[in-house]
Amino acid sequence: MKIRRPDGAVQGGGGLPEQELRSARDDFSNTLLELDAQGSAADTQVPSQVQATHAFLEQIATGANLSNPQEAARGVRRAAEYMITSRLGESLRRSRSARRLVSSLTQYILEDPLLQSKLLGILQRLKSGK
Repeated sequence: MKIRRPDGAVQGGGGLPEQELRSARDDFSNTLLELDAQGSAADTQVPSQVQATHAFLEQIATGANLSNPQEAARGVRRAAEYMITSRLGESLRRSRSARRLVSSLTQYILEDPLLQSKLLGILQRLKSGK
């Protein structure tokens, strides 16, 4: 039986440990902050993982019509899935629990207006070249 907590999280049912979910959310938030800072600063010493994420997000942004709500939502979903998956260890990426984690966190991002708008804003900035 799953129990919905007041903060909206679902508990029980053999899900992922809360600490693992919290850690992944923190990593995602930190990556968003790094990408946001990278967009406003011309730092050439950016870690390769952030550069790869930036390149993938730029590819999503240029290939989508972000003024179309459905395409924008699809772009945000793809970006979130990539960013979460890229933060997982290589051996964990292929596991069933990793797929559940990526799915849960992606859904969390899509349902959170602040995270969704932040990620969409990054995609829009990358598309406009700013």
